[in-house]
Amino acid sequence: MVGMVKGGRRQRSVSEDEMVLADLEGAEVASATVSYARERRRRQGRERWGQLQRIAEVYGLGEPDAFDDVRLRVLHEVVAYVDEHVWRDAIDDVRRHILEDDDGDGWFPDVAERRRAGMPVERPVGIDDDPARSLAAREDALFQPPRHAISDMTMTQNDAVTRARSHLEDEGSSMVVDEESICPNPYLDLWLVDYADPEHPGEPLDGGGSIIVLADGRTYQLGGGPGHPRELLGAVLPPDDEWE
Repeated sequence: MVGMVKGGRRQRSVSEDEMVLADLEGAEVASATVSYARERRRRQGRERWGQLQRIAEVYGLGEPDAFDDVRLRVLHEVVAYVDEHVWRDAIDDVRRHILEDDDGDGWFPDVAERRRAGMPVERPVGIDDDPARSLAAREDALFQPPRHAISDMTMTQNDAVTRARSHLEDEGSSMVVDEESICPNPYLDLWLVDYADPEHPGEPLDGGGSIIVLADGRTYQLGGGPGHPRELLGAVLPPDDEWE
C-alpha cells in the first residue's frame, strides 16, 4: 500500500495484514507482530539463499539466480515464503538430481558425468598444499538445514575456539580470536576462526586469514593470497544482509 500523506509528510505504509490485526488486537500489537514476521521472513530467506549459493558454488553451477532451469529459478523467487516442509522437499529434490542421477538425465548432466567417471565433482579450486585438499567431502551436509549440519560436525564451536587460541599462543602471536567471526564448514567438517589485533579491534589485518581447525584437531593458518581455497567451499558464511 502506498504511504499516505498527512500534514505534508509521507506516512509509513500499512499492510493489509497489519490492518486486519489492528482491528483484532490493536495497532501496537499489530505493528509488532507484522514487524516480527517480516524480519523472520528476511532471516529465513537469507539462510535459505545462502544454502543455495553453497550448493551452486561447490558444484560449479553458477549464480543461483542465473540458472537456466526453471525449477531453480522458482526456488530463488519463493525462497523465503514457502513453508519449511515445502522447502525441505524442494532441496531434497535438488539433492537427488545432483547426488543420485548417474544416468546424466537430471538437471546437471555434467555433474553426473563427472561423478560417473570418478572425477571430482567440486568446481576447480586453486592447487595448494593445505591439509584440506585431502579431506573427504560430506555432500549430504550441503542439503541439510544448516543448524542440523552444524550440529553433526565432529568438533563444537567452543572446542574450535580453544584450538585456535592455542594455535596463536604456540605461534607466539599477539593476535586474539575474534569470537564475532567464526564460520563452520559442515561440508568439510572444519571451522574457520578469524583473529584480530587487540590494539586495533575491527580493523582488517594485512595479509591476514583465518585459523583453520580440522575435525582431528589440527590447526593451520589460511593465507590471504589470491585464489579460492577449498576451505571456503561449503562454509556457512555470514548472511547477505542485502538479500531481499
